[in-house]
Amino acid sequence: RAIVVGSNIRGDSPASAYVVAETSTGPPSEPTNLQVYASNSETLVVEWEPPVDDGGGPIVGYLLEYRNALGNFVLIMLSSDGMPMVEMEYKLSGLQDNTTYNLNMSARNEVFAGPSVSAEATTLIISPVDDSTITGGLATGATVAISVIVTAVVMFFLGALTASLVICLC
Repeated sequence: RAIVVGSNIRGDSPASAYVVAETSTGPPSEPTNLQVYASNSETLVVEWEPPVDDGGGPIVGYLLEYRNALGNFVLIMLSSDGMPMVEMEYKLSGLQDNTTYNLNMSARNEVFAGPSVSAEATTLIISPVDDSTITGGLATGATVAISVIVTAVVMFFLGALTASLVICLC
């Protein structure tokens, strides 16, 4: 509610009656089908679909919030310059390996941000590799040698007539 009063050098006008202004746009519902998965040791891919209810106005962006490895909250505003969002994927990069991240996402129309939906994912582990042990694309470490021996022994006891060599790079 508001009261309108005009004012100039001659003074104030009489106050108007109360004026009530309403907007027909409300907050959108939360995004649907939020999925987060690791694409490598420092990147999570976030995919989602638009909310069921846009609140009466076009969805112009999304708010993505997560806690980084230092424990600080990071808020990312994903938008398409006031236009309806078309691409429903975001790559969250620069993360730490083997770390679980909790993400919250909410949709935003021209007036409001709606409630959020949550998801969790863990970045992949960086496997240390010593370049001196790689020959022709295959590692020659002890794990591979053990896998080859076990495979050969199993094939011998099963009486395999034809054998193919399977190497497990564990």
